[in-house]
Amino acid sequence: MSKNALALPALLLALTLPCAPASAASDGWFGFSLAVEVGGTVLNPRIESATISKVAPGSPADRQHVTLGDLLFEVEGTPIAGMTPDEFKAKMKKSVGEGLTLTFRRSDGASRTVVLVATARPDDSRK
Repeated sequence: MSKNALALPALLLALTLPCAPASAASDGWFGFSLAVEVGGTVLNPRIESATISKVAPGSPADRQHVTLGDLLFEVEGTPIAGMTPDEFKAKMKKSVGEGLTLTFRRSDGASRTVVLVATARPDDSRK
């Protein structure tokens, strides 16, 4: 087994561990989940694509008609293709009351930009 094969599980673990929140009350929630495809190398991972995989009923995403299968291609005016996972997480993190501008491509090829305003996470929702 090569050194790279041994290092990969540790890197994946580091990428999936949540960042410690500054304050649970200030963390914003948008009510959607993404299926993210990552390419590049183990030492230099890069986002290739992100697709909406879940939308919580009544969430900010639901109210703005974000739908399953929408392909996210810009966050805050920046293309996501080529971003590092850390850059992507930083762009997506907002406090309650802050807006997040996202641009999607629908299955019919139409583009759509929405601004989601972060709310407090409902007690019964999960990440």
